[in-house]
Amino acid sequence: MSDFDWNGVLGIRIFHASSQPPSNADIADAEDFPVEQKVPGYLCQAARMLLGFSQQELHELANVSKKSINDYENGAVDIKASLVNRMAVALREAGVRFVAGPRFVGVVVRSTRSEAEDRIRRRRERQSRGSDRISEGEGTHDAPGTSERRPRGRPRNAVRSRA
Repeated sequence: MSDFDWNGVLGIRIFHASSQPPSNADIADAEDFPVEQKVPGYLCQAARMLLGFSQQELHELANVSKKSINDYENGAVDIKASLVNRMAVALREAGVRFVAGPRFVGVVVRSTRSEAEDRIRRRRERQSRGSDRISEGEGTHDAPGTSERRPRGRPRNAVRSRA
């Protein structure tokens, strides 16, 4: 392939209800996801990931707690429609188009080269900061009676006692 200077990027994530993949004709018939419907958590997650946003960045843009974002994206809870709307609006303003068609829903992200490069740079900075904190011991503590380091916080499967 010859070298060329690219100016834009298009990211698409389609979720299809059939056991058969959607045809090109199906995708061509995609319309905007109905604004009156709550955007499902998995679509919010797909949009966030295509944009290269962390949950922290979406939290800051949408003013929705990181816990609510995480729980909703993973299907653990059904949050208020107003919170989902704030997330969807923030994602749309960042360049996301939620789409729906016959037996599928999806996400389309179009961006210029500079926008895509900015997202890549931010992602690398986040990854670098994350690895720096772990290597410096932030986010971990010694397990009692050992020199072993383990993550801070309650394990996901731990049951919180109600005293």
